[in-house]
Amino acid sequence: MSKHKWRPKGLPPGMLSRLEKIPSWDRAKRLAEAGFDLELIQKAGSCSFGETGVSSILMTLRNYNIFKAIQDGCAESINLTGLIMENPKPGIEIKEKRAKQYTLTGIEKEIKYSTDWYHFRHAFQGKETLFGIYFDAPVGMLLNYKGVPNAVVAFFAEKDALMIAQIQGVRQRPDLLVVDKKLVPEPGGKSLHARGLFPIEWEKILVSCVKELAKILEFPMVGIMSADKVIKRIHPTKSFDVEKARLRYDGLAGLLGFEKAENGNFYKPINKG
Repeated sequence: MSKHKWRPKGLPPGMLSRLEKIPSWDRAKRLAEAGFDLELIQKAGSCSFGETGVSSILMTLRNYNIFKAIQDGCAESINLTGLIMENPKPGIEIKEKRAKQYTLTGIEKEIKYSTDWYHFRHAFQGKETLFGIYFDAPVGMLLNYKGVPNAVVAFFAEKDALMIAQIQGVRQRPDLLVVDKKLVPEPGGKSLHARGLFPIEWEKILVSCVKELAKILEFPMVGIMSADKVIKRIHPTKSFDVEKARLRYDGLAGLLGFEKAENGNFYKPINKG
């Protein structure tokens, strides 16, 4: 246990060692009795794969803190306006008035699985339209422009790092509308282009947002999943193949000063620029 430097806040003294001695299926109940939200701790536990013993408990509590922070509006507290103004595309200047048209929204999966479709409705021009993302992690943040979702970053706890598993542009489903809680085709429907992404270094901005969240949650590092692992999770397509994934993930990690670890992923301490 001494190798684990991080300790969850709000956990009664001695409870970590007691949790280790009881069956994993009973831990959520015991944590709920200590004041943790039962449904949220169960969801966090389902995302803490590949760990056992104390490591599993700590990973569950790490993910619990991520979910709780997103639910409490932590994403909205990040200084996005400053990040937008600091990261325009070359030759472009972003004024404060325009930068304030960008917003962040925290999102989480409603089901107890780490990957799957995440659908959300959005009112635009008097119509309620549907956006769909195949979510590669249990929780994330949406980058919106003028209230319209443009991109998503999704992440999860991985030991001492807040691991980014997805950085992706978002587009409206072009052929579907929500009418009386049912999905119906829209004749001649056109998708909403992510217009807000064109003038900014949006991938870099989203990584910076995750870094700010990592500071709040006391993670010592931020990680970016390698392209090879990303592709294994989502499977390559014509629009997003292995080479494009390497540019998006490996290339971005190298550009931002992340270092490749033995497991193939990229990491950077949050106390580095």
